[in-house]
Amino acid sequence: MKGLPRNFRLCSAYTVWPETGLALLPWQASVGPVILWRSGGEPFSADDACLLEGFIRSLLDKSDGTSLNQEAITPSAFQEFKSLKLAEEKQNPLAEQSEDVNI
Repeated sequence: MKGLPRNFRLCSAYTVWPETGLALLPWQASVGPVILWRSGGEPFSADDACLLEGFIRSLLDKSDGTSLNQEAITPSAFQEFKSLKLAEEKQNPLAEQSEDVNI
C-alpha cells in the first residue's frame, strides 16, 4: 500500500454501493487518511486490507459498471477468493507474500 494514489483507490473501494458499483462522489477523490476496523475489535492488518480490496475490485471488474451480483457478496465467496489469492502467492516465490492474515 505505497503511494497516495493507491490509498485513494483503497478508500473508494471500501465505500462502493453494491447497487451501483460506485462510491459516492466525495469518496471518489483524495479523501485523506481512513481508518478501518472490525466491529468486534479483532485484528485487521494491511494484508487483510489488501485482500479485501482485491475481492471488492474483482466484484467491480465482473460487474462491468452495473450493480454488483448480490449472490457474490458473501463471506464464503470472500473466503474462496482469499484461499485462491494466498495459493497464488505461494506458487510465486517472487511475489510479495501475505504474512498477517486475520480475516
